[in-house]
Amino acid sequence: MFNSAIRFCFRRKKNEKVERLEAFSKLSRMKWLIEHRMTGSPREFAQKMGVSERTLFRLINQLKEMHNIDIYFCHQSNSYKVDSSEG
Repeated sequence: MFNSAIRFCFRRKKNEKVERLEAFSKLSRMKWLIEHRMTGSPREFAQKMGVSERTLFRLINQLKEMHNIDIYFCHQSNSYKVDSSEG
């Protein structure tokens, strides 16, 4: 019984690490798509990322906070952009 508890705990920690790595990978991909102006509309961007639009907005907010940048949607280019006027 003790061994199975250790295995469960180890698996849980391993799964948490995998989840963090996947989240980091997703945010990195998002940042790359934004920097290269390849996101498309919010709906298209969410589909590219495999998330709902609401989750996309949460992830964009995370990117903004992590990198202290302003990200906005440009209707003219139909893509999210980083505000380059930031200091």
